[in-house]
Amino acid sequence: MTTKLLFGKLPVNFEESDLKKSQNEGKDLIARSGKKEGVYTLSSELLEKLQSPRFAPVWETNQELAFKPIKPFRHTDRGYFGDPSFDSLFKKTGARKKLLSPKLGLEIDGLQLSKLTPRQKDDLALLVEKKGVIVFRNQDFKELSFEDLKKWGQYYGPLHVHNSSGAPLNEPDFHLIFDFRDKEGKNRFFDRHNSFITWHSDVTYESQPAGITALAMLQTGEGGDTQFIDTIEAYDRLSPTMKVFLDGLQAVHTSKEQIEGAKSGGGIERKPIVHTIHPVVRYHPVLKKKALFVNGSVGGSLGGFTRKILGLKDEESDALLRFLLGHLRTCLDAHIRASWDDKTVVVWDNRRVIHTATSDLEADSIRHAFRVTPVAERPVANEKEFNEWTPEKEKELIKHTQEYLQLTPEEYYNKFYSTK
Repeated sequence: MTTKLLFGKLPVNFEESDLKKSQNEGKDLIARSGKKEGVYTLSSELLEKLQSPRFAPVWETNQELAFKPIKPFRHTDRGYFGDPSFDSLFKKTGARKKLLSPKLGLEIDGLQLSKLTPRQKDDLALLVEKKGVIVFRNQDFKELSFEDLKKWGQYYGPLHVHNSSGAPLNEPDFHLIFDFRDKEGKNRFFDRHNSFITWHSDVTYESQPAGITALAMLQTGEGGDTQFIDTIEAYDRLSPTMKVFLDGLQAVHTSKEQIEGAKSGGGIERKPIVHTIHPVVRYHPVLKKKALFVNGSVGGSLGGFTRKILGLKDEESDALLRFLLGHLRTCLDAHIRASWDDKTVVVWDNRRVIHTATSDLEADSIRHAFRVTPVAERPVANEKEFNEWTPEKEKELIKHTQEYLQLTPEEYYNKFYSTK
């Protein structure tokens, strides 16, 4: 049996029998699409420890470059249809709520996500947008079938297929999170880094990134909180002068490092690398507020996707990104931590918050979760751009993105900024 270390951290086998055991499948997992392909999965030792084997992460090599980005479409936000009284969620339902901070975050118990009516789903969208993050306790969400989980997510938008992460067998619409600690509790990431904190918003390299997002825990030990920061509040904290300077600036987000990291560890590349131009300050069409829309670290050494502010020279872009990312990281009075057990589901608005995992899992434990990721509207700088956006305009921008990224700062300024 050959064992390889996928993404530098997961012990993965190219082993058909292990996967059959974990999925309880009688199918031939090797022959697909008329050609011989393989399926990577976890080691036998780890598979035996999974409490939810149908969610065992696999990497199917016949999915290599099998997917394309979602075609531009006009998103219909369900938050527009929500009732700001939220009576459908709390009146006579027995649901209990608790604020996690005055502005950001809410915890709810006694309301099952799996059983929401369309009316309640609309109200949920608006509530998530207004509170940024909602932690749902005592959920049976993970007991739903894959088809029902997909239908739940598709209510809020088309589902995102991740570039490279593990997914359940034959279910690429789900993004799986898997981490574990051995009996010593060591995380090898700390052999080279002092911190695992990697603030980001999911898949912002896409032309239309994630909106309402649900992460459901399948199995976890102590530790591993997910932290969130409110990027609307972070924008509001800036001086009027800085806001005027930032409004209208554009930055490039890329999937390059994420995909290359996966490939270097033996993983797959479901989609080609993309570079996408987004506003530095993003307009939220339901809340009618602005938020900082950059994430990661300068150069991408610690994750995230924003690489350069366009129209600036390299040193200028690095300095401004360093300030903005540092401002976000230290905005801990616009911050919450969501704790987990195996019946917790957290739903958040990727347009409003950035988040990071916390790498303090207890020794000899597994952290296993799945994400349902509907995509939303194309990020825009203001209400005028939102109203004037069309799929045709987006296709034209995508067509010329590589050309625009080759412009010098002066050329970019003359083409995009000087007339604003």
